[in-house]
Amino acid sequence: MTELLDPRRRNRKPRGPQPGEPSDGEYNLAERVYGPRTQPRSPESNGARYNLAERVHGGGPPRSSIAALTATASVTAAVSVAAPPRRGDPPPAATAVGAGEPSSGLSLRAFESLRIPAFRWYSVSALAMYAALMTEMLVRGIIVFDLTGSFSALGTLALASAVPGLALSFHGGVLADRFSRKYVVQVGQGISAVTSLIVGLLLFFDQLRVAHLMAAAVVHGIMLATMMPARQALIPEIVGRRYLMSAIPLNSAGMNFMSLFAPTLGGFAVALYGGEWAYFGIAAAYIIATVAMFPIATRPAADANLPGAEGTGGEVGRITRGLIYVWRTPAVSAVLVVSFLTSLLAMPYRMMLPGFVVEVFHAGAAEVSVLNGIAAAGSLVGALAIASMAEGRRGQLLLGSAALIGVGLVAFAFSGGLLIGGACMLVIGLGSAGRQALVSVLLQTHAQDAYRGRVMSIYMAQFQLMAFGTFFVGKFSDAFGAVIAFAGLGVGLVLLSILLWVAMPRIRRME
Repeated sequence: MTELLDPRRRNRKPRGPQPGEPSDGEYNLAERVYGPRTQPRSPESNGARYNLAERVHGGGPPRSSIAALTATASVTAAVSVAAPPRRGDPPPAATAVGAGEPSSGLSLRAFESLRIPAFRWYSVSALAMYAALMTEMLVRGIIVFDLTGSFSALGTLALASAVPGLALSFHGGVLADRFSRKYVVQVGQGISAVTSLIVGLLLFFDQLRVAHLMAAAVVHGIMLATMMPARQALIPEIVGRRYLMSAIPLNSAGMNFMSLFAPTLGGFAVALYGGEWAYFGIAAAYIIATVAMFPIATRPAADANLPGAEGTGGEVGRITRGLIYVWRTPAVSAVLVVSFLTSLLAMPYRMMLPGFVVEVFHAGAAEVSVLNGIAAAGSLVGALAIASMAEGRRGQLLLGSAALIGVGLVAFAFSGGLLIGGACMLVIGLGSAGRQALVSVLLQTHAQDAYRGRVMSIYMAQFQLMAFGTFFVGKFSDAFGAVIAFAGLGVGLVLLSILLWVAMPRIRRME
């Protein structure tokens, strides 16, 4: 543009090649800086122009050698990705499983997070804790219904655990972000072991009363609210984001695996040996869960990495910042809304099942254990199927899983016997696995690590809300019958899933 405006430059003749410049007339900055070439150009160089990279680093290998080195580097990179990290370290990559990778099938994709040694120890601890937790829920319900014969008593017992747990749920999230999550989990499991041992001793000496079980339920609710956010937030800390789609469904599968066997054994233990021996087994499982956490590396508090995390206001300030973060993160808040609404209708049946089996099927503790085992088997299959999936349409699968639970509950309510009822419980288990695993995966994927404990504490509050739902479902069952109550839960859940599908397009679009 300057040459067009300046007549002196417009009429100037082109300058010929000067010493030390290429003969093609182009101005070569690299040669002006580094001086003229002193060696003849390799025939493998990249064209006739001056090669700055070759000038600085020396002549490279022939193209055939470069291709060979590239192939070797690709193989080396593939091997390095497959190699497990050091003990307790998360993998360096943060890409989700399935991004740019061919599907390897259930045998590889679903179990690849187990290559990390720390996650294997975590899984051992989780299996033992879930065994204790699921068995305790069933055994406590059997004993309370045996002592009182009342559905309302089952609901009141669930409420005794829910009220303190819900009140302290945010406190548990703050602990998970403020202190080492490993230590928070170990302390909670240790206190749960002591509480279960005391209940077992009271049963052994025939001193147990309903008030004792209510007190134990209060302690149980406090410990769940304290340690479960830390346990959930510990998973991405161990495996990294890359293996979340494998690790979280595997954790859910472990829970369902123990739901299959542990409560079944607990119900038979109550029927054959008495509730005290079931509680002694629960205490032993909590101890195993605590000890298995020791090999996992201890990490500093998560919110120490967040600028201004300490701030002012102490614990109240941390809770407030967590709530503001959830409110300002639409993906997280949307998943939590779906989780809360569906849990109110999808989870109370678990606590009401012992009474339903006695009143409708005219059976006992052994049949309750069998039905729980069938539901857990369906959940195990569903969790493994989700773990083997690549990313895609997870929001749609979440709403579909909730609707599937509703269909199963309606069919179970009118099944009329154990045979058809067992098939319905299998369907309910499949839907439950999808709902729980997908909610957890979506939250862990979208939540920032410094707030992860507080986000998961809100998520874990759904289990306390289940107790509120159980309380009202128990009252409804006493008034109108268990069949109508179960069917009402199912119909409500199907209608709610359809409403969420229409009203929350953000969830439908989540991959």
